[in-house]
Amino acid sequence: MNLERKFNVPTILSYSDSLGQHLLRENIRWATNCLIIDNRGFETYCHDTISLQIEVDPSFPEEDYDIEWKFNNRTLGTDKKVEITFEEADVNDFRPVIVKVKSKKNWHKLNDCDDCLAIQLTILPPE
Repeated sequence: MNLERKFNVPTILSYSDSLGQHLLRENIRWATNCLIIDNRGFETYCHDTISLQIEVDPSFPEEDYDIEWKFNNRTLGTDKKVEITFEEADVNDFRPVIVKVKSKKNWHKLNDCDDCLAIQLTILPPE
């Protein structure tokens, strides 16, 4: 079970979305404490709905970790896949969706979680 790692924790292996992307972890940019995908090039408008999905390392049983998706100070869900419909309050040039994977251990690799992915979006005003 991932014994070659210094921290044996559940990690995000891939990301996909309804915008047509499917990215493996090794093709996602790593920042200080989080993976980052810059989706600001996509034209996403207020009232649009998109779905986002992650794949977590299957060597970890699902009951051993939690997933939390957040966007603009609200929780979107706790499953591997979420759907979001953007509201007028979401309109912004730089608005990230954050998904965190957190083991049920008492310690975590990255402060408050074990893996993190930030999907950067631009949400345009209604057409």
